[in-house]
Parts: sequence; C-alpha cells; structure tokens
Amino acid sequence: MNKARGTIIAIAALCAQHSYTMDYSQEITTTFAQLNSANTDELRNACAKKIAGLLVSEESLNDLHNQGKHPALENPALLENADVYRYMPGTWVERLNIKHGDSVITAAFSSDGNQVATGAGSLVKMVDVKTAKEVGEIKEQDKISLVAYAPDNRKIVVVCGQRVNIYDVNAPSAPKLRHSLEYEQYVNNTAFSSDSNKLIIAGGDNTSLIYNLHTSKSVTEKHEYPVWAASFSPDNSMYMVSELGGENPIHIVSLHEGMLFGLTSEYIGGIEHSSTPCIGSFSPNSEMAVTGSNDKTAKIVKIHKKDKILELLHTIQHGDIVLSAAFSPNNSKVITTSGDKTARITDVETGAPLMVIPHNDVVYTGVFSDYGKFVATASADKTTKITNVATGETEHAIHHGDRVISAVFAPKDDMVVTASDDYTSKVVEKVTHSSLQALAMKYVQWCHTHNKDMQQDTEWFKKALSAYENRNQVLQTVYTTTESKL
Repeated sequence: MNKARGTIIAIAALCAQHSYTMDYSQEITTTFAQLNSANTDELRNACAKKIAGLLVSEESLNDLHNQGKHPALENPALLENADVYRYMPGTWVERLNIKHGDSVITAAFSSDGNQVATGAGSLVKMVDVKTAKEVGEIKEQDKISLVAYAPDNRKIVVVCGQRVNIYDVNAPSAPKLRHSLEYEQYVNNTAFSSDSNKLIIAGGDNTSLIYNLHTSKSVTEKHEYPVWAASFSPDNSMYMVSELGGENPIHIVSLHEGMLFGLTSEYIGGIEHSSTPCIGSFSPNSEMAVTGSNDKTAKIVKIHKKDKILELLHTIQHGDIVLSAAFSPNNSKVITTSGDKTARITDVETGAPLMVIPHNDVVYTGVFSDYGKFVATASADKTTKITNVATGETEHAIHHGDRVISAVFAPKDDMVVTASDDYTSKVVEKVTHSSLQALAMKYVQWCHTHNKDMQQDTEWFKKALSAYENRNQVLQTVYTTTESKL
C-alpha cells in the first residue's frame, strides 16, 4: 500500500513543485484544506478533482516534458531521474501479464474494453482489466483455438477441436454453457454477427453453418472444399467464406432474413487466388472486402451487391504468404501482414503503398485501432509493434519470450492485448493526461478517506522515487499495483 501510494505521490510531488508558471504546491495545499473541511460529497468531489488536475495538469506535464528536468528540485539524486518526466503522457506501459501453463493461442477484449479473455491449452481465463482480478474461467476438454466476445458482451464463444461452445458471461456467477455444437472434423473459425444474434462457423467438414442464438435453428451450406474462415459483414447483409481449394476460393454471399428465421441467400461472386489458404474481411461500411492468400497477394474488391458483381480495385504484392488483411475504421486504408517479415499499409482509393512496417520474422496479424490512429503487428520475432499511422513511428514494442501469435486493440485506441507462445498474454495501455488524473484522483480520495495529509510525506516520497534505478518502474508500478489496492 505504502509503495503504491509512494509512487503516485512521488510523481505528484514533482508536479507540485513546478513553481515557475504557478505555485502548484500552495494551490494544492489550499484546496486540500478545503477538501478536509467539505461537508458534502459534491464539494468533496469538486475539490478532489481540482487537486487531481493540479497534480497532473497538461500545463505542468508539458512543461516538465519540454524542460527535461525540474528547476525547482533541490535534491540532486532526483535529477538523475529527470527522464521520468518523459515517461508520462504518450507512453505505453504494461498493465497486465496473464500467465498460463501452455501457449496462449487467442486473446480478445470485450467490446466495452473492461474484460480480456485469453485461451491456452484447454483453459480460458477472463480478467477484469481495471482490477487485474480473474472474473471467470472456462475449462474445455480439447485444446482451444479461438475465443471471442459477442458485441453485446453477454456471450463468449470458444472453439476447441471439433466443438463450438457458447457461454453466457452476463451472469453473476461462473460462465454458463448455453449452446454446444459438435462437428465430425475440426472447426477452423467462427464469428458473431454485429447484432450478436447469429454465429457463422467454418467447418473442416466442407460446410459453413449459420446458427441463430435465440432459436437454436441453423442453416448449413455445403462446399466443395473444407472451409478455412467465415465472417459476417458489419451490416449483417452478407457473409464471406474461404475454402481450401478452387479457382475462386473466397465467396461473398448476400443474406436475407425473413420470418421464423427463414434465411435465404444469393451468391454475389468469388475472388480469385491461385493458392490457399486464404483469409478475408469486410470494410466497416460493408461496401468492400480485402483478401489475402498463399499466392503472396492481397486483393481489394468493391462489392456491387445489387448487380452481383465484385470489382477488383487493387492487388497488393508481398514476398510470401499473406496471413492477415484488414481495413481501417474509415475504410480508407488496409493493412496486410506476411511471411515476408513485413506489414504493409495501402491506400484504398489509389492502391498506393503508404507504409512498410518491418519485423525480423513472419508477421502473423495486423490490426488498426478503433479510431485508426495506430496499428498493432504481431510477429514471430517475439514482438508486437504499436505504430503511429500518421507519423510511421513505432511508439512501443511489446516483448515476449517466444513468437507473438496475435494482437488486438481495445475500444478507444488505448490498450492492446497479445497472445504468445511464451505462455503469457500481455495488456499494455497508453498513458494519457486523463488516465494520470484518474490515478491522482484515486490517491486524493484515498488520502481524504484515511485522514492522511499528503503534504507531510512529501520528503519521504522524494526519497522513495530517487531509489528507483529503472525510471520505467515508476509508472509501471502505478499501473500494475495501484488500482487494485487504493
């Protein structure tokens, strides 16, 4: 408890001493006195919010960042930690390190970003991101290949061998099994519809199946080859399947839902690739698709649903198999990843290459953040890179002890979860002024609740900060210990 509080107030004390633009220390002392004498929750919260803002105000942090050192500091030992100021807003820090007893194959955020689910061996762990506490566990009989939350956060699907299990995770107790579908061959992939009402399943038994989660009714489509992947369009009006064979291994089909789950479908067209396996995804506006193939190409196509025509817009060349392909949230860019050790960002309108992100080994997945500001690329070189799309700068690299199989963003661009063969999944978070203010707010409220005067311990906290040999450990400790203890 003291170490966590010490870390927060050590940072706060540095900010509070920043006196050459305003007397933060005096302002904080005055407001803290008002907090102690406040007789209503509304006034107490207002005072706490003001103190939190003073502790990590944008003005004070920007000045500290630009100066690189604090002119008001009198303790020479603290000057050795001057770089700690640069480890504040704009930096990515590790928030969770979820450990398993086997390779972590899959990881996913809930759509509200409050939970993360990781699958390794036959075990799924569900963890609350804010408290770092495990809130659920699912044990399967076979090895897990995929875990995904439904968009409504009430369900989670687990693919394990020849079985697809759907659990209710909205209950106050442990996840409860609601549906279980068994196949004669391995299930390769599955995905929810955006309304959380349906599930599409890619089967190794040459079938794709659409399953209604309300009625438990299903529609099965037979294929010539095993189905490698399947997904719905964001507007739920189409679905895409990828077969392990054929001249046009990727098919796009329109979907019409009538009364009593009377699903009807119309074939729109196929996308040609010369080698399989292939992958594909729809654009957020459901007007385009991007595919990737073992033939070392990715293709961007325009979907003319009424005319049942797929118009090829651009072909992206890689030097090896294309393993993933996805659109940016505004439909203007695509990211493709490949066995050629690169991820490439391409302009959708012109087909022009915008950026190449290099790795030292195969790049398995690449995804845009929800606001499109960043991309995360997961590689066999044991790293995930978080790259700023506007600048091309790699803002952070998440390091693992073995290959990283996947990386996924949470909503609002501020967190990434990875899945690795080193038996761990890591969650990193981008430090912002608002997140620091939230932590300062927590400290102030704790301090008031326990009748502690933060001014009394300033010197002790200065010494605590100077003892840190690794400057990164300061905020690292805050994010990994504070929220669960305050």
